[in-house]
Formats: sequence, structure tokens, C-alpha cells
Amino acid sequence: MKEFEDIIILIPAYKPANELIKLVLALTAEHFSKFIVVDDGSGKEYSDVFGALPDTVVLLKHPENRGKGSALKTGLKYIYGNYRNSLGVITCDADGQHTPEDICKVAQVLAEKESLSLILGSRTFQGDVPLRSSLLAIPLFWSKLITEILLFALSYLVQKKWIFTEECFV
Repeated sequence: MKEFEDIIILIPAYKPANELIKLVLALTAEHFSKFIVVDDGSGKEYSDVFGALPDTVVLLKHPENRGKGSALKTGLKYIYGNYRNSLGVITCDADGQHTPEDICKVAQVLAEKESLSLILGSRTFQGDVPLRSSLLAIPLFWSKLITEILLFALSYLVQKKWIFTEECFV
């Protein structure tokens, strides 16, 4: 899947476990080759995890924890300055919450529809869902409705069409 080589994977990481390494290796096997990992002030005790990442990973570091939003901004600024001609960026969590299969589904949509500005993946909460996720989840109907309204408003404001993918399927 050569088209994945032009897609950048951005992973903010705060005190990651070995799931980060497993995720990067699994995505490398799926032909992703550009990774930006932002160490969001994890501390020296996590240097082994970051040190075990493949050489293809660009590791950016915050001296102290600034939060996921700041880590994403740091990564996006780096990407904007260094990879302007990439096909796009996919963000995912370092804890294995986003599976390589789902990341590939989003990447496939991105590769097929190059003119899109934003693709949102949404999970349905079925089966064995962590308690934290199920308690914080907005009922699916309201989540879809709010997302569609926001995307319609954003599309109108910037004059670009965006799509919302349910469970990363299109």
C-alpha cells in the first residue's frame, strides 16, 4: 500500500507503555513510514520506551507535561514546517486505544479522497467497552447530530466539503 507512505502518523504520548512501540511497529508493517511522536513531559523513567522506537520516528519533547492539545499543536507545527507535501496527518493515541486496523481504514479514506480537509472517525460503543469510555460517551444519536451540524457549519465557513466516517467506514 504505497499510498500510506505519504501519510504522517502523529502520536502525542504522556508516560507511555509498550503499546506505543507495538503500535508504531504494527503501522510500519502496514507501510506507514512517517511518524511524529511528541513526548509530553513523561520524564526520564520513560526514556526506555521512547528509545525503543524505530529510527524512522521523529521524537519531539516537551520538558514538562502541557497536555494532549499542546502536544498535538507541537506535532502539527513540526509537520507543517517539514512535510507540507504530505497527503495528510492521522492522529492516534499512544495507549493502543486506536487499533492499526482502524488507522488503516482512515488512511484508506484519506488516500482515496485527496481533496478532503478533515476526516473524523467515530467509534460506536458496543461490546466490551472500558467503563471510563462508556460513562463519558454521548449517546450515539446526539453525537452524530452534533458532528453533522458542526461539519455543515465549518463547510459553509471555509467553502470546503468534509466528511464524517462512521467507525472509519465510508
